[in-house]
Amino acid sequence: MPRYLLDANLSPKVGRYLSVQFGLDVRSLLAMGLGEIPDHEVLRLARSAGRVVITLDRDFVQPFSTGERFEQGVIYLDLPNSRRYIPDIQQILGAFFQDEAGTIDLEHALVILGEDRMEIYHS
Repeated sequence: MPRYLLDANLSPKVGRYLSVQFGLDVRSLLAMGLGEIPDHEVLRLARSAGRVVITLDRDFVQPFSTGERFEQGVIYLDLPNSRRYIPDIQQILGAFFQDEAGTIDLEHALVILGEDRMEIYHS
């Protein structure tokens, strides 16, 4: 079962929700006191800890769009500002983990979750 790392743009409350509701192993950069590290360090940390990044930051999509081999799973929440609140994020991630996550190799994929869509790209 994959383990997860919440980027600093997501509240640790989201991680607690995923842990309680789905039994997921989720760590939060904010809770770890690492909210200021740059994206490349987030990826390095996630890779070394074997964790899939969950983020609101579009920059994490870039390695997949260049076609390079990318050994890191990323779940990118492509949401408008009006949906970037904890209850909305929990609802979207909850539906994903309940219905879809078990069918995807999350450790080697980019998953883009929008309000009414899901795209999956494998590295």
